[in-house]
Amino acid sequence: ASILADSEALRAELPGLERFQRAAAQNLTRWYNASVKLFPTAAAGVVQMYDPETRAFVPHQHSTEDDPIVDLGGPFAYFVSVVNVDRLEPKFRIAPLWRDVKPEGAALDVVVLRPERDPSVQMDSDEYREAFSEKLKGVLGGAYQDGAHVGLTYADDGCVRDNGEGWPVVEYFRCGGWMWEPDDIDDRAHLVCADGDIHEIEKGGKATCSAATPSDDKSGFAVFA
Repeated sequence: ASILADSEALRAELPGLERFQRAAAQNLTRWYNASVKLFPTAAAGVVQMYDPETRAFVPHQHSTEDDPIVDLGGPFAYFVSVVNVDRLEPKFRIAPLWRDVKPEGAALDVVVLRPERDPSVQMDSDEYREAFSEKLKGVLGGAYQDGAHVGLTYADDGCVRDNGEGWPVVEYFRCGGWMWEPDDIDDRAHLVCADGDIHEIEKGGKATCSAATPSDDKSGFAVFA
């Protein structure tokens, strides 16, 4: 949403898709303070996460049939969810597994980057944000390489590699819905985007999104105060 908001300001200068890349570059050092809940799909009964080593979805380690909800703490450098599509631009396959590994029943694919998962990030500072932004640029660039970013992993020193060993740089979830609750002091974390429209969450509010079959009127996106 932050990228989209900045891209609109660039529309007069850059009417084509280039404005989104410019806006993304402007947001590379921005981290968003929020907390997230991920809810299970009806088919799996748990929240699933993509494992680059096995190249398959597996149950998230903190999601069980008895306690399926997964809590994610911020800050977040990137958060996007999709349904029915694998890309946001013709060559930007940000959620390639939606097409490569079709979900069973109603589901959302959620792509997340959290900087503090990087072993080389020791604190939230301008220095570490700048260093992580260079890494983020390369990781998101993988989306333009047929979705190669989902296979990237961290080495113990924070170096990014593509051999499947280590823990995922990109957290790629398959779930039935999510809830985003921004920190009151982070204005940019209050911006959310749904189908190209930007919404602002009120202080103390939250945004939710749920997947459902077309015949189910409970599907959709909502912002609550």
